[in-house]
Amino acid sequence: MRSCTALRTAARRPRARPVSAASLTRSSPHSLAGLPIDIAPEVAQAKAEGRAIVALESTLVTHGLPPPHSASLPKECETILRAQGVTPATIAILNGRIKVGLEEKDLDYLAARGWEARKDRAVAEKMWKVGRRELAAAVVKRLDGGTTVSGTMAVAHLAGIKVFSTGGIGGVHRGAETSFDISSDLISLSDTPVAVVCAGSKSILDIGLTLEYLEAHAVPVAVYKTADCEWPAFYAAKSGFKAPMNMESAREVAETIVMTDKLGLSSSLLLGNPIPAEYHAVGDELQQAVDQAVAESVENGMAKSGKQVTPWLLGRVAELSQGKALESSTSDNKALIRNNVKVGGEVALEYAKLLQEVVERIQSEAPSVVCFDGNLSQEAVADIVAHCLEQDIPIFFEPTSNAKALQLLHALEKKPHLASPLLRVSSYVSFAAPNIHELSHLYQHIAFSDHPLYNSAPWFDHITAPAHELSLYLPKWVLDEGVAQMAVRLISTSLFGSLFIKSGSRGVVVVQRVSGVDDVGAWSSLPSRKGTVVVCSTRQADAVVLRHYPALELDQGHVETVTGAGDSLAGAILAGLVRGWRPSLPHGLDQLVGLGQRAAVATLQSKEAVGDLSGLGRLLP
Repeated sequence: MRSCTALRTAARRPRARPVSAASLTRSSPHSLAGLPIDIAPEVAQAKAEGRAIVALESTLVTHGLPPPHSASLPKECETILRAQGVTPATIAILNGRIKVGLEEKDLDYLAARGWEARKDRAVAEKMWKVGRRELAAAVVKRLDGGTTVSGTMAVAHLAGIKVFSTGGIGGVHRGAETSFDISSDLISLSDTPVAVVCAGSKSILDIGLTLEYLEAHAVPVAVYKTADCEWPAFYAAKSGFKAPMNMESAREVAETIVMTDKLGLSSSLLLGNPIPAEYHAVGDELQQAVDQAVAESVENGMAKSGKQVTPWLLGRVAELSQGKALESSTSDNKALIRNNVKVGGEVALEYAKLLQEVVERIQSEAPSVVCFDGNLSQEAVADIVAHCLEQDIPIFFEPTSNAKALQLLHALEKKPHLASPLLRVSSYVSFAAPNIHELSHLYQHIAFSDHPLYNSAPWFDHITAPAHELSLYLPKWVLDEGVAQMAVRLISTSLFGSLFIKSGSRGVVVVQRVSGVDDVGAWSSLPSRKGTVVVCSTRQADAVVLRHYPALELDQGHVETVTGAGDSLAGAILAGLVRGWRPSLPHGLDQLVGLGQRAAVATLQSKEAVGDLSGLGRLLP
């Protein structure tokens, strides 16, 4: 039917539903809009261009090395990365602002202020060591701070940085069975998908229990180019404990990071990189002092003293090494950090290449339509969308699952520069085929977000329609379950052009924007019929079309499996699009959905994941 009023009623939000835990998981970065985060221009440019980035921590500057190393080493690390063609992103807190990428003067300030804080309690109160736990409070109190491993991981994840190089990680302290002294680094490794390159754990920690804790929390732990899988112990190349796997190359590490994202896993990849061979002798000497101190702590009962055992061990190691521990540790610390930064740069370069290879393949194939699903990483999704917008190639998105449906939205949120190519096309994604649950998940995300990406586009200001027309012509369940309302809300943002909503035994609901006087005229001239609503813009240049296609009849006794039916429907629609059928015209949409439904029925009747679709080829032009 035709209506030249507008669709405000249909676009009204259905009754708010609870936000699912999956939509708030840490595995999906939030929008940075409105947050107190400053992305340095160098880092922002690298992100926009898909170039390699490595995050660096700043507690090394503020609470770690003494001067002049506290100021010089971070600059050396950034120089190492830039020489590799990698952008450094040192993370810190300055006056309550989270900084991703620092200027040289910022590093000098943090080093000087951090050294003052170690001598002056009043200064220390305003110069925090910021882990994930302290991050929000440090911002609210407008403090300065150096970020720890957990704090740096949290910010890197928010900024969409996948690789982080540091010295060593915290772990389970000796005596933790009574003190519960376990570093928050381990918690972050279990739920923050940022790969961490380190030299292992310091040997004064309980390395065995640290590795057990990581295993219990499903954190992938690997060593780098170490055939015997010996886990490093910071200054020492060998701890006496084995890592579960060895990564042979930076490429293998990068591929593992990509696959972790594809599988929707939320954990980090912890990569143990042994200290360079020329420092092994010094490290072994320090390890002997550590071993003796640990043995003494067991004999004198200090091992059971809870949180007191760690400072006692540090002091005793200094005594046993006759003061050499501090001098040696500073030299070794710098060496292993430089080495970890270099390896982190190698991994980041390979990661960037992997993402770029997807775009290069699209360029070489010159496709008429690009289809991808929610299994791709957000970085890959953003790169594909950017390329397709630039080249005016239609995109077909298959959400895959509730959680993975949001990969597309999170990718777009992190790429504000994509808004400019959108001026030349009508939507980011031309076609998508969600089921009702995935549609709801997409809707809930934008309904509870204030990101400008989800504002209604200007063309939608001229669209409205009385609710009674929708209820008169569409099936009752389409409105009662909010399917029409949610779909129209998504269309109104210009995120999607056409939504093919898979509704199982109730058929397919198509909601789409139609543009152009001729195409709008083809729809508005249709006689009124059940299952179709056409809402024209007051300017006659746009329309929103809602059309319901009942499911094809199928005896339930003939259904072998429901697996793959939705994919078959989407694949058949894609085949029709490639052959030139246009959903912007009534007959073209009927052909596309009809072919898709036949493909779905063929798969439902098959014991295979995809049914015999060979007979459908003759229906294509």
